[in-house]
Amino acid sequence: MRAVEVTNRVQRYDASCQDCFRVSQVGVPEFQSQLGEVLVHVARSQINPSDTSFFKGQYGLPLRPPSRAGFEGCGTVVRASQDAA
Repeated sequence: MRAVEVTNRVQRYDASCQDCFRVSQVGVPEFQSQLGEVLVHVARSQINPSDTSFFKGQYGLPLRPPSRAGFEGCGTVVRASQDAA
């Protein structure tokens, strides 16, 4: 899958942040049926305000580059553990 990765903390959104991101081809790990987990084939994912706050290190989660963007998305459940509701 392709993923947007943050390589450096963003200070401000202008030409200076072009080295803060890269698009990478990322392997998808094999689904391990853990309790309550599902595997989703993501059809679309956007970058929204929670992502932009994360890029600046202001979201409440530690920014440890390289980190992936995309807190929200939509898709289809393709596998689920037996107890997933």
